[in-house]
Amino acid sequence: MLPDEREPLSQILSELDSPNSLVQGVAIRKLPHNDQAAIAVPRLFKLMSDENEAIASPSRSVIHRLGSCSVPFLLEQLSSEKSEHRARAIDLL
Repeated sequence: MLPDEREPLSQILSELDSPNSLVQGVAIRKLPHNDQAAIAVPRLFKLMSDENEAIASPSRSVIHRLGSCSVPFLLEQLSSEKSEHRARAIDLL
């Protein structure tokens, strides 16, 4: 793929759902650096709990990078029944 060619966001999102961690890692790095990537926040939030730090850490970084675009989803997680989701959301906010 040439540098100025962008993969469709829908393709990147499906790669985030891949069972293959290599595919997931590449997809995380292909996410756009703008508010369009906010649609990926729920997937990235889930990937933050991956035991593979090469997946969890960049997922966290992208959520941080998205800043205010991540806030609506993170606020929803404060009401989660799962304490680990609440704790993770608090940490990210």
